Amino acid sequence: GGGGDSWERLENGDIKIGPERKGRALAYGGPEPTPTDALVTLDTVQGGQKQRAIEGIHRLAEQLGKGVEETAQAIVEKSCSLIMEAVNALVDRVNQQPVYTIHELLEGRTIQPSGLIVIGGPAKEIAPWLHAVSGWQTRVPSEYEVANAIGAAVARTTCEVTVLADTSRGYVCAPEEGYLDKIGKEASKQKVVQIAFDLLRKKAHRLGADKDNLEMELLEDSEFNMVQGFYTVGRNIRVRAQIKPGLISPYREAAV
Repeated sequence: GGGGDSWERLENGDIKIGPERKGRALAYGGPEPTPTDALVTLDTVQGGQKQRAIEGIHRLAEQLGKGVEETAQAIVEKSCSLIMEAVNALVDRVNQQPVYTIHELLEGRTIQPSGLIVIGGPAKEIAPWLHAVSGWQTRVPSEYEVANAIGAAVARTTCEVTVLADTSRGYVCAPEEGYLDKIGKEASKQKVVQIAFDLLRKKAHRLGADKDNLEMELLEDSEFNMVQGFYTVGRNIRVRAQIKPGLISPYREAAV
């Protein structure tokens, strides 16, 4: 990971940023140079002890045989490249998740982001650099400095459950919830879905969710016949359901 206070140094002649941290930026009393010091050196971030930041970047610049400003720019660009690598890795991971239904296979939907919403303390300062590195449009919301805190405060409580049923053996279970019960050989997938929703509702209530603000959805529902001796002896049913992530009721209309 990398952040504003990630330790930056040279390794094999190249700039290395993070994932270690040594404390605050030099400009704010820390012991080692950080990306924040590069931003302070470039006057992109105001505040702190600018001279300490410049001195730290200067030490790296001397080893690279470059100027202070050029080195500071290289550090910020490298930081933004690391951020974009993490973003792209996340998108790839989501797009590479296995599909469980013919509908998902045929639909073939993939996430193709084209913009960034930048939040956090230095969002306004770092957004132009992210745009330059990625080519994506960047947007900084009005309350960018506390956006994470606001999001946590108004987010709906969410959770998920997984229910497994084997009608040939006559049981249905949700191991993570400590749930085990009998089920008939002719039980349908819809029956298992209902069990999953009931367990999900109870779990959400235990976690403090608003009972009037539960939007449940299926993440996975699969059903396979179990054959023994050329005869169908039952079905293996797997259902995964969750409380859909979103905003608590008073803020949903405002967000729209």
